[in-house]
Amino acid sequence: MKKYIIIFVVAVLSFVACSEDNVDNGGGRNLGERVVPAEAGYFSVLVRTADTWSVRSDAEWLTFDNVRGKGDGVFTVYFDSNSSSLSQIRLNRAGRIFVEHYGAADTLYVKQCGQAVSLAFADDATAVAAAGGEISVPVSCNISGDDTSRMKFTSSQKWIGSLRFDAVASEAVFSVGANTSAADRYADITVSYVDGWGERHISTLSLTQKGE
Repeated sequence: MKKYIIIFVVAVLSFVACSEDNVDNGGGRNLGERVVPAEAGYFSVLVRTADTWSVRSDAEWLTFDNVRGKGDGVFTVYFDSNSSSLSQIRLNRAGRIFVEHYGAADTLYVKQCGQAVSLAFADDATAVAAAGGEISVPVSCNISGDDTSRMKFTSSQKWIGSLRFDAVASEAVFSVGANTSAADRYADITVSYVDGWGERHISTLSLTQKGE
């Protein structure tokens, strides 16, 4: 018979608690998620069990005052401020806490508030000449640093390629093939980004290429 640890999360500082689902999570359970503010703080987790247990996290901004015990116990989760060295609030982020016991690990998800993602083409439509070539289109966003590598560009047409983001100029750069037809042709270019909370942000540019 599979044994489960009993875990209670106690709010020392207020936060939003979502529903907890006892679903299988790689041999352990999903203990739900906790949303905490952008400011640094902490909350406590009560453990009820007769077995040994240990705690770890995959986020460096989550630390603990106690990482192991045996039998009933408690550990405090400390979360850092979600701001940069320039005192600017970062984007929403998330981390996982693993409570290991009985050869399995239960998972508690911690979501920390931050700035909402801003991502959009400066204009929702543009036109290019029949000759095509390399095109640059301004993108307005508050995504910076290594996170820009998670921005994904796609096109609805094969005559558009080499899509990338120029972080220095804050532009979408792509190549457009020559249009040898007399008729105009059309394509949609989409930029998307999945933030730390798993939410997808999308903006679409409608492109018209003139005919010869």
